[in-house]
Amino acid sequence: MASKGAIFLYHHNIDQLSVLASQGLKKQNPFSSPKKLATLSGKYRHSHIVLENNQSWITGELKKRTLELDGKILVPLFHKDRLLGLLCVGKKFMGEAYTSAEIKILEIVANHLTKALYNYELIQNVDEKGKQLNLKLLELETLFDISVAISSVLDVDELG
Repeated sequence: MASKGAIFLYHHNIDQLSVLASQGLKKQNPFSSPKKLATLSGKYRHSHIVLENNQSWITGELKKRTLELDGKILVPLFHKDRLLGLLCVGKKFMGEAYTSAEIKILEIVANHLTKALYNYELIQNVDEKGKQLNLKLLELETLFDISVAISSVLDVDELG
């Protein structure tokens, strides 16, 4: 199969891509995604993109990274209508072209990867909500301690 490749995660809130895993990439830091990445890659949501066909919307740092990987195939990872990331696969070891069977296998793997990424995202959200709930619990405990301290200082006879 391929000697190089990468899985890029797409972060909607900051419109950036980050490298989840790679073989052959030197830079691992997050980078800005091409304009309208989710919209333009949506045309390929059930397929793949052959990078030799010079997609004009693949620009900037994403183009640099795919060139560094000697990327041949890019598979958008969509869950329903939401772009989760991109799977980039480099050329084969012997420089041969990918067969239709290999591309089909890659699309099947990408489908499973999409489900795993979606589950990963859900787990991250649950962890974040858990942290928020723990903070709220600490705030409530502090407020309770304050109310106990205030009520112990007050004398009922003085209030009357």
